[in-house]
Amino acid sequence: MVELAKTIDIAEDGAARLEYRFDMLNLGDKPQARVSCEVWFQHTTGPLVIKPVPDIDRRIAIQRIHDTTNLAKFAFQISPPLKPGEWARVGYVCEAGKFDLNHYWRESMPRYCRRYEIHVRQRGVDLAGCTASEEHPDGSENSATDSLVWDIDGKDAVMSLTRDHLRPNQAVTLRWEPIREPA
Repeated sequence: MVELAKTIDIAEDGAARLEYRFDMLNLGDKPQARVSCEVWFQHTTGPLVIKPVPDIDRRIAIQRIHDTTNLAKFAFQISPPLKPGEWARVGYVCEAGKFDLNHYWRESMPRYCRRYEIHVRQRGVDLAGCTASEEHPDGSENSATDSLVWDIDGKDAVMSLTRDHLRPNQAVTLRWEPIREPA
């Protein structure tokens, strides 16, 4: 994976819309036609709904593998497959996740990722704080706040985190503490 960009839009009631966009490069010697993924939320408003992003370079079909109330394991099938040396932008949208008590996003890297970006907008809240960390495959951890930007835009909290050159089994966590306006 060359680049992974994720946008999470959280409504005032905590309902979330998650959009993933991948710039994929096939460095293998066989065409790449399928990529396994999973998405997890601590809370949901119903079964997770996953569908392809409409404005991408290839046709995508979502193949559900395993579903629970708050976890979906799936694969997206790419057509036409990426030939060795080819790259394409692919993506999917996930809805029905919800942020309730705990506000964080943890992403574990299944493959090498040259650039990782996450953008979060939570509507109708202010922030008491925001932190980011990076966990390495050996279990060590370091702060990632050097590439974290957060602010208030109108009545919304906005956060962006960027990390470069991540390896398989490395994880990035973004945590934030919202302050809601009194009702």
